[in-house]
Amino acid sequence: MRRVLAWIGLGAVLTLGSCAVFLSLYSGPEPSVQVEAPPTALLDTTFTLRLLVSNPHQEEITIDNVDIDTQSLAAFRVEAIAPQPTPESPDTAFGIHTWYFGRTLQPSSEASIEFTLRPQAQGIHQLPLVVCNAYQDCSRTLISIRVDPSGP
Repeated sequence: MRRVLAWIGLGAVLTLGSCAVFLSLYSGPEPSVQVEAPPTALLDTTFTLRLLVSNPHQEEITIDNVDIDTQSLAAFRVEAIAPQPTPESPDTAFGIHTWYFGRTLQPSSEASIEFTLRPQAQGIHQLPLVVCNAYQDCSRTLISIRVDPSGP
């Protein structure tokens, strides 16, 4: 009986190990990302940061989430996001703000995600932006925005 249980246990371990290896090796097609944002913004005046997400692949992809580093985002207040992320957004963990979208993109199509931001601090701010598919294969980009005083 012990041998049978040992073989069953070994089979279960091998099956789970095989599944884990497969999931860690599978890579779904990554979204392609371009960013449109002004190089300069005025303090306490809103502007739009637009992520143009495209699917250059022959299979559909899902825009699962957009991540922005919490420390970098501290220089801005998020006023609005379009399209609306899922209700559990934003999720803040490990120093990252994550907004979930779950939006499907067909091959050769694109979508935009717009963040309306209000600068809260002067200076040159860098925003690392990450857009991930459902398998958490991600496209990363970094933008710099200079925030000037709002006026006299």
